[in-house]
Formats: sequence, C-alpha cells, structure tokens
Amino acid sequence: METTEHGTKIITSVDQETGLRLEIQDNGLYMKLPEDPTGKAAVLRGTGLGGACEVSSDAPFTMPELFPIYWREDFNDWGTALTRGLPLPDDSEPTLAEFVTECRLYAPPEGSDEVRLDNLVTTIRIR
Repeated sequence: METTEHGTKIITSVDQETGLRLEIQDNGLYMKLPEDPTGKAAVLRGTGLGGACEVSSDAPFTMPELFPIYWREDFNDWGTALTRGLPLPDDSEPTLAEFVTECRLYAPPEGSDEVRLDNLVTTIRIR
C-alpha cells in the first residue's frame, strides 16, 4: 500500500487470468482493462459490474454483500465511490484500502443490467 502526499491510501492488484487491474483509493474502487483486453475482460467493456470485497478481521467496519461498480466511458474503466455501507465514512476514519483482503467481480447475465451474486467473473486477492 502507498500513501500519497495528500494522505490518500492506495492499494493495487492485477488479476492474472483477466488482466484486470484493481485499484482502491481510500474507499473508492476502480477497475481498469488491460491494454489489449481479450476473453472475459474484452466482453465486460461498457457494462456495469458488481463488487463484493472481504476485509481483514480487525477492520472496524463491514462491507455490503454486493455493490455496483459503474462503467465510466470517459475513462474507459469502472469506478465506484461507495464501497462501504451508508453513511459515507469521514475522511479521517479507517479506509477500505487499509483492510481489504480480496474483491470478487460479478457481471450481469446476458441481456440484463441486474448484477447478482451468481455470475462471478473473477476474484482478485489483495493480501
């Protein structure tokens, strides 16, 4: 994990199977496609995803079962600012980046926008 000069905590990991790059900045989660996406990663471009992250046992918060990760056309990636339950934590509180151990990504079934826990794309281990 790195901490920027402004205090933002950032942790990254790349999924070996799909080439998807996961980056967590404090409580924001971002997914980036590989330069030349193929297979699962190529099919996902432009669709919304679902995320589910596990945190270590000493985390002072819990995670929702599933949260949306939105396709961001302008950046050609996915992002979500809310990866913890409501209300949003203060900037001074412990962050997801400090405690995340793995994240699972889910795609909607073909012909649907609804993301459910039954269409796992990949699991990215962080620690």
